[in-house]
Amino acid sequence: MRNLVKRAKFLLISMAFLVLVLIVIDEPLEANSVGVGIAPALPRVSYIEVTAGEHRSELSLYGELAPRWDVTIKAQVNGEVVKLSPSFEAGAALVKNTRLMSIEDSQYQAELTSAEWVLAQSRLQLRQAQEKTALAKKDWLQSGINQAPSDLALFEPQLILAKQNVKASERQLKVAQRNLSYTQVQTPFSGVVTERFVGLGQLVFAGDPIVRLMDDQHLQLSVSLNDQQWANLPEHWQGQTVPLYTTNEQYLGKAKIARGGHRVDSETRQHKLFLEVNTKHLAAAIPGKFVRVKIAGKIQPHCLSVPEAALTREGLVWFIDAQNTLRSFAPKHVTHVGEQVLISPPDNLHFIANQAEGTVKAQTQTATTWRIATTPLAFYLPGKQVQPIKRKEG
Repeated sequence: MRNLVKRAKFLLISMAFLVLVLIVIDEPLEANSVGVGIAPALPRVSYIEVTAGEHRSELSLYGELAPRWDVTIKAQVNGEVVKLSPSFEAGAALVKNTRLMSIEDSQYQAELTSAEWVLAQSRLQLRQAQEKTALAKKDWLQSGINQAPSDLALFEPQLILAKQNVKASERQLKVAQRNLSYTQVQTPFSGVVTERFVGLGQLVFAGDPIVRLMDDQHLQLSVSLNDQQWANLPEHWQGQTVPLYTTNEQYLGKAKIARGGHRVDSETRQHKLFLEVNTKHLAAAIPGKFVRVKIAGKIQPHCLSVPEAALTREGLVWFIDAQNTLRSFAPKHVTHVGEQVLISPPDNLHFIANQAEGTVKAQTQTATTWRIATTPLAFYLPGKQVQPIKRKEG
């Protein structure tokens, strides 16, 4: 009997607790049903005010620094390599006229001596011919003959031949001197040895490669421009000095636009500009470095300067109209200037302004100040009502 009483009490308490829980749950549901008619909060959209005006465009181009000279120096004479400079190694930075190696020169010393002897002999013959011609003229005058003497009588053909012989001997001497100088191989310009092709005791012949030398003092840079970028160049671009930056936006120095634009590349169909870089004061500018060039372009009239983030991947720019609704347009011309982009506003932008009693009214944007959405998001839809939040400067 007692167990039945306990079970009855337990069931009564459980039923009372269940009723209490149902009452508590039912109260917020009723409260929520009362607030169904409250309008949800409008999404916030940050914007900046932009006015159409004149802005100078900028061309940001990339290229690789290349040496002005990158040549393979070859032997000009034949002979055995008898001496190598200790600095004649790959990777060595050498100044102009540094001696790299010596070729055995006894043959060329003999040729030089022989050429000097031939020149001396021809000069002696020339002097003898001059004396003989002068004496013949004197004898002709003393003879009293009124007739003019012939060339053969005055030995003038022999004199002309002697003069030509002297010229030929002088040229042969220069050839012998030059060949002898080729036995001492020197750097024609300051640069870096990238590869050495000969060793001590090696027999080389004229035309054999000796060393590959790359200029590290005067660099050049070529950049490619598409048709739109080429049209955006200022009128007097040649000779303009422009800044150079690394890919990490570190300033390197300046370069000068030397030439370009005479043809379009047959593969890329782009225009080429060639810049000269003097590394005298630019230690960080070395061949092979990838750099960025910034060239001031033309002044763009009647355009908007907006943050780069305001331009979507689809090429749209979103703005907030006078009724605080979202609108978008695709600018015809887009020019990147650092972290900004210059865009052309539409001449006549028609959009839905409001909707009352089923009648759609169209208006035209005529104001010069635009409220541009700074960070377009996925929920943006044309005509969506939003709460504009003006972004502070900076």
